[in-house]
Amino acid sequence: WPSDPQWGNFAEAVNASPYLTYFRNSDVVTGSIIVLQFLIMIPAAYAFAKYKFPGKTLLFGMILLAFMIPGQVTFIPVYLMMADWGLVKTLLPQIIPFISNAFGIFLLRQYFMQIPEEIIEAARLDNATEFKIIRKIMIPMSKPALATIALFSFVSHWNDYFWPLVMTDSAAVR
Repeated sequence: WPSDPQWGNFAEAVNASPYLTYFRNSDVVTGSIIVLQFLIMIPAAYAFAKYKFPGKTLLFGMILLAFMIPGQVTFIPVYLMMADWGLVKTLLPQIIPFISNAFGIFLLRQYFMQIPEEIIEAARLDNATEFKIIRKIMIPMSKPALATIALFSFVSHWNDYFWPLVMTDSAAVR
């Protein structure tokens, strides 16, 4: 143990780099991604699990294909697109590419398929709309899956270093 600890070094290290800005940006980006993912994933998974429509298997296959493509393959085209849109100096390039989560749609679809159709039919007999069915039946019954997806997404995006480094050109949005 040091005989004479220098506590001022901690303050100097914190002041040397904009840690609070980085923390705030990580908080905004991660929170936005999780909220937007849920807004996209839940209705998509419900539609894939409980509806029959033309092209359903093809669309779900495309989601599984997106699940299998690593992010390293897509970062250059996504960066060029974000640069063309003039978004590189904002937090949006760190949010927009992740608002859809193929793993989340897959997991929720499998979870929603396990919920008996009779429960949904009973809700429809009580004049429940599809959004009310999702909000009052599907979401409460799938809380473990939603928590799993939220935790995976949180850890993945909070700890992400490469994507913000590539998608931004200033320390203010990293």
